[in-house]
Amino acid sequence: MTERGSYLSLRTRTAALLLFSVVCSLLLFTILQVAGEQLLAESCQSPEAQLRREERIIERFSEYVMEHDIALSDAEKLAEWGRMNPGADIQLYREERLVYDTGSFDYFTGTDYTVSQSSLVLTDDMRSYVVPMADGSARAVVFDYSSEDDYIWLKYLLFAVCCGIFIAVMLYFDWRKTRRIVELCERVKDITAGGLSERISVDGNDELSELGANIDEMRITIIERIESEQEAMKANSELVTAMSHDLRTPLTALLGYLDIMARGGMRTEEQKSKYLGVCLEKAYQIKEMSDEMFQYFLAFDITRKGVKTEPVSAETLVQQMVLEHIIYLRDHGFDITINDLGEDVIVAIENDGMRRVFDNVFFNMEKYADSSRPATVTVSASGDSFIIEAANYCRPDIERIEGTHIGIKTCQRIMGAIGGRFTAAREDDRFIVSVQIPLAKDENEEWE
Repeated sequence: MTERGSYLSLRTRTAALLLFSVVCSLLLFTILQVAGEQLLAESCQSPEAQLRREERIIERFSEYVMEHDIALSDAEKLAEWGRMNPGADIQLYREERLVYDTGSFDYFTGTDYTVSQSSLVLTDDMRSYVVPMADGSARAVVFDYSSEDDYIWLKYLLFAVCCGIFIAVMLYFDWRKTRRIVELCERVKDITAGGLSERISVDGNDELSELGANIDEMRITIIERIESEQEAMKANSELVTAMSHDLRTPLTALLGYLDIMARGGMRTEEQKSKYLGVCLEKAYQIKEMSDEMFQYFLAFDITRKGVKTEPVSAETLVQQMVLEHIIYLRDHGFDITINDLGEDVIVAIENDGMRRVFDNVFFNMEKYADSSRPATVTVSASGDSFIIEAANYCRPDIERIEGTHIGIKTCQRIMGAIGGRFTAAREDDRFIVSVQIPLAKDENEEWE
C-alpha cells in the first residue's frame, strides 16, 4: 500500500474531536456568558433602567391596592401581591418606620414578621414612592430582582447555543465519514459492474483512507489480471492457429501416403516399406507436436493457479536435473562440458516445472545440436539469480527440421511464474539457452 502521512485511527480522531468540541463549547460558553452578563449589566443595571423598572412596579402595586381597597393592615392581600410578583419586594413605611415587607410574609403559616415588630426606619438615602391606601398614604421602597431572571435565561440560551454547536460539529464529522463510506460503496459497486478505469481517490490517513487504498490496489490488480489473461488468450489463440498450420503439413502427407496404400498404389514390398516408414515418421512428428502443445497448456494452467516454490541448493539442482542429462548426451556421442559451481547458493524452484524446463533444453540439444562439435554448460550466481547457460552448435540441416517453438514458450511461462527468466537465441550457427533462477528469499514463498 502507498505510504501516506502519520496514521490516525477513526477512534482516536473521534475522541480528539469530541474533546476538542467540548473544550471549545465550554470556552465559547464562558466567553459569551461574560459578554452577555456585561451587556445585561449595561442595559438592565444602569440607574435609569432600575428607575424605570421600579416605577413600573409601583404603578402595578398602586393599581392593585386601589382595585382591592387594601389598607396597610391587610397583610394577607399584600402577601398575595408578593406571590404574584416574585421578582419584586416592597417595603411599606408609615411615619418613617417599616410597617410591612412583602418579602417577610410566611406564606405557609400566614404570619407577618414585620408588622409592629420592625425597628427599621426610612432614611433619606432610600428612594421611596407615595402609595395611597385605604387607611392613609404610605411610603414604599422597591427592591427589584427581576433582572436575575434575565441572567438565568441568558445561561439557558448560551447552554442551548453551545450544545447546538457541539452537536453540529459532531454531525458534520459523522456526515463526512458517512459520505466517504457511501462513495467507497459506490466505487465497489462500479468495480463489481466492470467499471475499472476510474481511480479511487485516497484522502486522509485513517481506516477509511486505508480501505480506499486497498480497494484501488484491488482495482489495479483486477486490471492487470484481465490484461494478463487477455494477452494469454491472444497468445494461446495464435499458438493454436500456428499449431493447426504446423500439424496440417505432416497430417496431409500422412493422409496422402495412407490413401495411396489403401488404393493399392504400391507395386513392390520396397515401396510399401518406404511408405510405411514415412507414415510412421509423420505420425511421430504429429505426436511430438501434440505432446508439446499438451505440455504448454499444462504449464499455462499451473502458472495461472499460482506456483508454490521451495528452497533448494543450487548444487543439488545441478546434480539432479543437469548432470544426468549431460551424462546421457555424453553416452550418445556428444562432447559436452560443465564448469565448477564455486560457492553454493539456495534457489527457489517448483520441482516439476523446473524438471520440464531442463528436459526441454537438453531434448532440443539432442535433437538440433551438432554432436561433432563441443557444447558447453555454464553455471554461475549473479545478483539475485542463479544462471544456467547451455550453448551448442546447430546441425547443418537445421533449416530443414520443422519446429513449433512451443517448448520455448512453455519454459518461458514456467520460469516467469517463479520469478525467473528463460531466453533462447541463435547466433550464427550457435544456439544459446539461458535459465535464470531466482535465489530463495523465504521458505514456502509463493509466486502469483
